Amino acid sequence: MAEPKISAAQAPAYKVLVADSQPVNRDIVRRILEPMGASVTETSDGREALDATATVAFDLILLDMKMPGMDGATVVRRIRASDSPNCRAPILVFLAGQETYAERLLTYEFDGTLTKPLVHDHLIEAFIAYCPQGSRRPDAGRSGSIWGQGGPFDRSAIG
Repeated sequence: MAEPKISAAQAPAYKVLVADSQPVNRDIVRRILEPMGASVTETSDGREALDATATVAFDLILLDMKMPGMDGATVVRRIRASDSPNCRAPILVFLAGQETYAERLLTYEFDGTLTKPLVHDHLIEAFIAYCPQGSRRPDAGRSGSIWGQGGPFDRSAIG
């Protein structure tokens, strides 16, 4: 399925952080989201992700639950406890056959999950839900707006 094509004039340049130890997973995310107007920053472990979030404000953060050195749960706890520009940013976690984490996710401060292997349409839907037009407004809350509420994307374009 082809990604919806939008011009730079139609969409803001959203900043997305993807933290995953596997280069192929980061590449997949970048290839899906860049044509939709995202600027994707890639990190390969939890420490790099935490460092990136200390100074750059992201519209969406995607973290692998299991990364070397510092797992996704630790990263999100530290981001939420910080005074970084991302302490209230939407954060989604990648789960790969980790159903046992589902119950524990209630204690973490993630906004949602994506499964691995990554499903193309699920990533697009998450991006649209959490990166609506105007998400940088000071009055925008943490809850992601859904299609038809001022976002630049037409849901029919993604099937």
